[in-house]
Amino acid sequence: MPGKTLDSASRVNAGALLDSEQKAAMPIPQAPPAPAATPAPAAKKEGGVRSIETYQGDIEKLVENKNVSVVSIAAAEAARRGTTSLGGESATHREPLDWQGLLRRGGMIGGGILMFTAAALLLYYVLQPAKTVQVSAAQVSPFITVDATKVLTIPADNTLTHADVITALDQERTGVSLSLGLIERLYIAFSSTTADGQQSLMPLTVQQVLQFLSPNVPDTLLRSVDPQTYLLGIHVYQDNQPFIILKATSYEEAYAAMLAWEPYMQHDLAPFFTRVPPVKISNTPSQTTGTSTQGVASTTDTAPAQFYTPPAVFVDQIVENQNARVIEDADGNILLLWTFLDRNTLVITTSDVTLREIISRLTSAPVVPTP
Repeated sequence: MPGKTLDSASRVNAGALLDSEQKAAMPIPQAPPAPAATPAPAAKKEGGVRSIETYQGDIEKLVENKNVSVVSIAAAEAARRGTTSLGGESATHREPLDWQGLLRRGGMIGGGILMFTAAALLLYYVLQPAKTVQVSAAQVSPFITVDATKVLTIPADNTLTHADVITALDQERTGVSLSLGLIERLYIAFSSTTADGQQSLMPLTVQQVLQFLSPNVPDTLLRSVDPQTYLLGIHVYQDNQPFIILKATSYEEAYAAMLAWEPYMQHDLAPFFTRVPPVKISNTPSQTTGTSTQGVASTTDTAPAQFYTPPAVFVDQIVENQNARVIEDADGNILLLWTFLDRNTLVITTSDVTLREIISRLTSAPVVPTP
């Protein structure tokens, strides 16, 4: 460039170099520390709403500003709540009572109590021990149900004869006052008095009863029937019909013994097993003869007919669909019969109607064994 020489340019470059060296030797100044950040003011809600304040903060401010204890503050708060619940501001907004709901809940509670009580009573009656009831042997009947029981006692010394027993039984037969079709059981027992003055009864076995009824009863029959299982009774029909039911332990022996007893049975069992059928009125007019004596007419009736005595002969006959041996009178009325209803049940009676009633009760009533 004009005006500048090489020497002047060298002096400028040397000055700039010296100036840069001096600046590099000088210390670098430190930046001042930044001022501490001040807390930003709390953001305010839109519309000028105050920031959220907690109940704990209020309590802390109150304790700092005033000399108030925490206990007194809690007491005041409890009092405020009690006032509000009794009649304060919130009481005005209380909803009405739901009476239907209360009634429904009350009904459910009451029903539950009733069901619990009923279940407890049922459990009590089921689990309580059964009461022991003393049942007299005279009220228990084998084979069939009976409508009444009459106890007939015999002295323990056994001084009664066959005629005495038959007469007593016949008097009891005619004295039965039950309704038509009912059955009374005759319970015969030996009577004795114990040391403390109480009456003791011991029932007769069927062997003893048969021996009282018939002195000619075959021993084979006595051996072929159960001694404790029998029923002597009265069926209320016409003049009250007697019957006896026996339990045979051997059908063959009992049947043969009954055939052997037939010639003596009707005589031995009279008058207890005696049937008088109703009289049949005949439509045939009676014959009369008339004679005239001195102009006075008179009539003389024929002599009354003699009483018919049926022969004591048993014949085979079907009675109530059962093979039976019967004695009939001239009019075909059954006076005495015996039959086996099965191989173990032997019946002796005086009427087919009584046999029908026995069969009916055997098929419809439970068998109650004698204790």
